This record gives sequence, C-alpha cells and structure tokens, in this order.
Amino acid sequence: MTKPLGVVIAVLVTLTFGSPASAQSCSDLQYTGSLQPGQTMIVSVTGAPPFGFTQLVFGENRGPTALNFWWWSFTINLGPPYSVYPMGYTNILGQADLALFVPLGAAPLPPLTLVTQAVTFGWNWAPPGPPNLACVSDTEIVQL
Repeated sequence: MTKPLGVVIAVLVTLTFGSPASAQSCSDLQYTGSLQPGQTMIVSVTGAPPFGFTQLVFGENRGPTALNFWWWSFTINLGPPYSVYPMGYTNILGQADLALFVPLGAAPLPPLTLVTQAVTFGWNWAPPGPPNLACVSDTEIVQL
C-alpha cells in the first residue's frame, strides 16, 4: 500500500500509564529501492510482534533517547529532532511493509543521511513476560 510522504504523526508522547515494560531490540529493518523520481522505496520490518502497530522513526541525529509511551518504555538510537511515520500493523509473522512512491515529475530530493529505526507496539499474553512489548528494530542509515 502506497502512502504519501507528507503524513507525519507525533505519537511518541512522553506519558507513562500502568507498569513499564522492558525494551527489546527484536526486529530487523530493511530498505530496497530508491526515493528518486519515478521510483519506489520499500521499507520492511521482520521479526516484530505479530499484530503489533509499527512506526518508522527517522532523523538526522544519533541517540540514544529513552521514551515512555503509555505502557511501553523503550530506547531509540535517534536524537531529537526526529519524526514518526506510521507503517501499519504487522501480520501474523511479525512483518510489515511500506511502499513509498515518488512521482515521475517530482523534484529530486536533496542529499540527506537519515538514521532510522522501526518501533512496534505489541502485546504479550503469555506469562511470565511483561504484558506489553516495545520492539525496537536495528538502526539503519539511509542515504537519500
């Protein structure tokens, strides 16, 4: 499913409700393709919790930054300022893909290096683990 690049949601609000869950580095983030005019870049996450809500976090600065979001506590390897883009829900295998298409007539993007990670918010119903999981992917550097 193709989503426009202009949609950015700031959902990483620093609020804490309930008991904190442990942060886990448990998924893999990969890029294929290009963000040049007329091309598509595919962003893929694998190994995340099944049926979890996945978001792409990106910025120019390295972290770490510790965050608390509702029941989830985790650390990302980005420093402020950073942006968040929703990728959607993972499937039963813990995979999510996002296709970013750049129209053929679009102006080329300026050279830019981004630090990126995916964060998946999931639920663990099997005791004795924490009830909620914040699965943070590996860090990927993307050259635009």
